[in-house]
Amino acid sequence: MNTEIAQERFDFRSVVPQNEQQAAYLAQGAKLLSVQPSTPDSQLLGIGAAGSGKSYLNMALIAAAVDMGLRVVCATPTHKALTILQRSARQYGISHRVHFCTIQSLLGLRLNAGENGKELKPVDSPTMGWYDLVMADEGSMINQAVWNFMQPHLSQTRFLGTGDPAQLYPVGEGLSPFFKSEIPQVRLTQPIRQAEGPLMDVVVSARRAVTAKKSNYPWFRPNPKATNADGTPMRVSRKALVRAALANISQIKENPDHFRIVAFRNATVDQYNRAIRREVLGPDAPQYVPGERLLAKDRGVNSPDGNETLVHTAMEMDVVEAEETHLDGYAVWKLKVLVEGERRPREIYALHHSDQARFDEECQDLKAAALRNRFLWRRYYDHLEKFPNLKPCYALTVHYSQGGTYQHCGVDGKDLDACRYAGDESPLSRARFYNRLWYVGLSRAAQNGYFVL
Repeated sequence: MNTEIAQERFDFRSVVPQNEQQAAYLAQGAKLLSVQPSTPDSQLLGIGAAGSGKSYLNMALIAAAVDMGLRVVCATPTHKALTILQRSARQYGISHRVHFCTIQSLLGLRLNAGENGKELKPVDSPTMGWYDLVMADEGSMINQAVWNFMQPHLSQTRFLGTGDPAQLYPVGEGLSPFFKSEIPQVRLTQPIRQAEGPLMDVVVSARRAVTAKKSNYPWFRPNPKATNADGTPMRVSRKALVRAALANISQIKENPDHFRIVAFRNATVDQYNRAIRREVLGPDAPQYVPGERLLAKDRGVNSPDGNETLVHTAMEMDVVEAEETHLDGYAVWKLKVLVEGERRPREIYALHHSDQARFDEECQDLKAAALRNRFLWRRYYDHLEKFPNLKPCYALTVHYSQGGTYQHCGVDGKDLDACRYAGDESPLSRARFYNRLWYVGLSRAAQNGYFVL
């Protein structure tokens, strides 16, 4: 259940900057709104650290833009990030005054199957030029392919982009080209959220480790004696994280973002989810149970004919009804789910565990055929995406948590240690990735943070 309370109206004129960085960002943002597209001040990047207030400042600038009569679109690289941005706009009472879409949709892009996986291809006309202001959030997730399509259209509108370069890189790439552009930047590095608090002290130390000089780069380790503002130790055991999740289960059912556990490896996340689900639903619970929360992992949820995406990748949903049945020769579950950010339930189909082995074997056969004949890749992907990969989400990987905020969040640092020795990359590259994992994980917490060492 969503417990957000929207304000009737957000008066941007009442916003008082809390430091010189915020004042500079608001001043440059106001200048951006007053000039014409393609002029020197019509583009701006807000480079913000966790807790620096960039989301609040962005809402102020968006509210100012719509009060000026400008057409505004807010865009993100993922549907999950877009849902979070919409939630923020709703809290300030301005969500109905702006348009929301993914950056890919704004650029008319769609993923098409091929032998190298799915690649972005232009299928529709870009619509960036339709708006007087484009606000792009979560810039750290913008990869090179999206940026290449995006750049030629930036001059058609006013552009306000925000992101945190200390977060995780786009998958398989280095620092997002978003941060390497020549667009003027204002840096927001001074924390506001939990200002001077012990949790923010740990988050700030993690970010400093990420941004440390190459010549003396550290492997980050949080202070094992750190405590939260309420005096509870931040360092806990894995069993303590599970106990904490179970102790908060009623609040989690009311608000799934009340408490989350984040880890590095999928196997560890699955272990946490199995342990918590077993205690909550019992050892003999069916595969899907009304009332539980699920994550669309790896791929979205398509309609039975494959022509429509019903739930996008990384989106969460609550099961309303669950019924065993059959579809196209497979044992399946017919689920009625309420997707986060939506008001009406959707009907989807998920593969029954009894047919999983057969389905996987057929996927392997189709992949082998596609490797022999590249024209068969579409058939392989159609089959692979016939059924979604739905998982409980008491625990998430750090990658899936990026962009989210949880009241209480536990980071399994022992699991993060796995990346210290894996792969063929240099020790410096592994250290940088490791520190980013810590920073993203710790900065998800809004109230209390916990970690396992």
